[in-house]
Parts: sequence; C-alpha cells; structure tokens
Amino acid sequence: MSVKNRLKGWLGEKFVAAINWALLDGKIYRQMNNITLELEDGSTTQIDHIVISVYGMFVIETKDISGWIYGDKKDKNWTKKLKGGKTYSFPNPLRQNYRHQCSLIEFLTARCPDIGLSKSDIDTRIFSNVFLGPDCELKTRDKLPEGVSGSIHFIRSKTEIVFSEPEVERMVAAIEDGKLPNGLISGISTHRKHVESLKERHNRKIGEPCPRCGEALVARKRKKDGNEFVGCSGFPKCRYAKQ
Repeated sequence: MSVKNRLKGWLGEKFVAAINWALLDGKIYRQMNNITLELEDGSTTQIDHIVISVYGMFVIETKDISGWIYGDKKDKNWTKKLKGGKTYSFPNPLRQNYRHQCSLIEFLTARCPDIGLSKSDIDTRIFSNVFLGPDCELKTRDKLPEGVSGSIHFIRSKTEIVFSEPEVERMVAAIEDGKLPNGLISGISTHRKHVESLKERHNRKIGEPCPRCGEALVARKRKKDGNEFVGCSGFPKCRYAKQ
C-alpha cells in the first residue's frame, strides 16, 4: 500500500472513530480503532473498529464507497454503479467482517476462556456492522442485514444486556494488551505483517483451517462440472472456496 493510500485509509478510520466517540456515551461503550491481532497460529486479523458494551460487541468494517450499491448477504462480490453508468465489483464486506468476528472470538477465547465466547454468539452477542459512508445508496437494502451502514443507530438499537461490566473490562484489556502497533508510522511493520499473513492464508491447502470460519479445508467437487476444488468442510454454512 502506498503512503498516500495508507494516509487516506488512516484518516477515513479516524473520521469514523470521531463520529462514534461524539455520538456514543463513553461511559457505556468502549471503543478501539484500527486493531490488528495475532492469532495462535501466527496469522493476523485487522479490524477497523471494535465497540464493546454490556449490550454486545460490535465489529465495524468501514469502506469509502460511493454510488449505488447492489449486493446480497451471500454474494461473493457486490456491485457499485457510478454516475455515467460505470459499474465496479468489490468483495462482499459482510464476508470479510464474518472472519473478523470469528478471529476475535478465537483471540478472546484464548485470553478470557471463562466468558464462554463461541461462533453461536455471532448475531446474538457479537454483531457485524458495515459502514459504507455517506456517499452511497443501498439499492438492495431489503436483502441485507440491518447492520449494514448506519453504525450508530444499529449499535444503539441493542438494549439487551449480554455481558457483565467485568466481562467488558476484561475483553477490552485483553485486546489492548494483545494488539499490534497501529500508529500512522509505527503501524507500517504491522501492516506488512498482516499483508504476509493474507498471502499465506489464501495459499492454504487441504486439512488446514478455513480462513473464513476456521473449519478444515477439504477437497470438494462442483456439481455443474465435476471439477475438484479446495473448499470449507463447513459448507453450506460457510461457502469459502480457494481461488
């Protein structure tokens, strides 16, 4: 990533963080920004924003996207259409954020095992929130979960207590203690480490953990042509396929 793009991304994340801080009560919601965590297997996960309260843990993915947005929860890619008719595809951010949720569960389970986090907590205690920015319009709003865009409203909508105050404090402390350096300059080495982790993750083979959900990768066959490919053993819940 160039210095210019890194600065742009860093400023964009700071902007979203500032909005969150301004509109969320800091006595209730604990916010952490630009978090890179190293997992037990040496891989890393980079999460734009994490907000934790007694009402749940919110994993926020931010995208600087404009135009009309078309997509479904299960789609591999979404489409954006700009003025003039140009269209572009981009990876489904819900899929990306699902892996962040799974990685965060893995990280916290190793450090706070008695809290009892598991994948069953996704959408009940650990929520995905995708913030696409103010310059886009979701044209398939009815096909997407409520956590897509409008981060503050979504966070405030959760009012059921699912964590105790001590659990919140312990999880925040574990993340703060375990995160890699994330400053504009100090985070350069962290970014390089994460890029190498991404390259390694997408070269995984049969028997190794799925990069999206952690289940084992297996040899599978496509129904339409009978060709073999490496995919997740958790299918159909997880539809990861090695490209």
